[in-house]
Amino acid sequence: MANPPEISRDDLPSKFNYQAIPWPEGVEVVDRARRRRLSTYLSYANMSDSRANDADIVNRPYTNEDIVRFQRMYTQARPQLTHFQLRNLIAPVTKNNVFYSDVWTVKKLDADTGQISEVMNRANAKTGTGQCIKISTISASKDAVVAGGYSGQYMYKSLNTSSDSTVPTAEGIVTTDINNITNHADITRCLTKGTPQTAFSCNDSMVRILDLDLNQLVAEHPCPWAVNWTATSPCGKLRVVVGDSTDTLIMDAESGGVIASVGGHKDFSFSCAWSNDGHTVATGNQDLTCRIYDFRKYDQPLHVLGAQMGAIRSVKFNKTGNLLAMAEPVDYVHLLNTRNFDRGQIIDFWGEIAGIGFSSYADLHADDSLWIGNSDSTVGGLMHFESGRGSALADPLGDFFI
Repeated sequence: MANPPEISRDDLPSKFNYQAIPWPEGVEVVDRARRRRLSTYLSYANMSDSRANDADIVNRPYTNEDIVRFQRMYTQARPQLTHFQLRNLIAPVTKNNVFYSDVWTVKKLDADTGQISEVMNRANAKTGTGQCIKISTISASKDAVVAGGYSGQYMYKSLNTSSDSTVPTAEGIVTTDINNITNHADITRCLTKGTPQTAFSCNDSMVRILDLDLNQLVAEHPCPWAVNWTATSPCGKLRVVVGDSTDTLIMDAESGGVIASVGGHKDFSFSCAWSNDGHTVATGNQDLTCRIYDFRKYDQPLHVLGAQMGAIRSVKFNKTGNLLAMAEPVDYVHLLNTRNFDRGQIIDFWGEIAGIGFSSYADLHADDSLWIGNSDSTVGGLMHFESGRGSALADPLGDFFI
């Protein structure tokens, strides 16, 4: 049976669970399937000893409570993975506008209407590398949406125009190096000019800065290893850099100079995030942990948060910095209250996670929406959760978080 195009909270629990999986009634099939998944799933690691004594280093267990509740599942919006370690393929901008990639195109979901439109499509376009653009990462802001390519390309589109064309505003090559995957794109602002720019994390051990107004690469910052993700501080002066290393770098965002190298992880990191409070940083790693640092005194992490079964592939703070979401490769997204990191929620479902992101309401005093991209070919889609201002969530979903 084909999934309905949308599954809303009103469909629960009488019609569907929120992925419309037809579980048999009266049998503990779901529990058995979950236990089997937990016991058999093998999360990828680059370092052979990265899981040793992992239970001993996780020092911040948290209560599992309701912070957000399910609102709607859009089954026709299906983000698709191109690399099993890269999980940054959705980009919410507002409560109702979410960009995502399905390998060859960037699309936008309008959650108000449920309509999906193409924003950039270069499936048949040739670039300087002689290949079409296979998308490895996307990022979006109120000004632009940017996509990085699997063979070192990039493209972006200005969102300040009303054009219905799917042709990018500009495109080009980040690098022609043999290790040329564009692992991550971080849209920021130039510290001196205030114009939009993108920091590309490159597999050839470089951070490259693209001026979006000029469509020019204006800086290259070398690193000692392949760069998987960067996060720029709210003030724009510092940049956290993670990659194929157990270390985390703090760099001067303008010069690229390394200010400090922070150790502690046991494997390679594939995500990091900088809170809008200006000093809290999260790093997600294949050692099954997320480390929380205060970068005013970054020698030791404040908290070490553990996964259920897989690497922490994506970490995101919401706009106010009071919530942190961290995604495993499959099935689990953790949501933490950042006041003490002792209150949280585990959202569990079925499927490969293509990305996570927060989007704010127009009312800055209202709570955030959490979006989860599920790339499963059968039960995937874009999953929307909301926290209600002042809501105690008197009607939690219970078993439908399984």
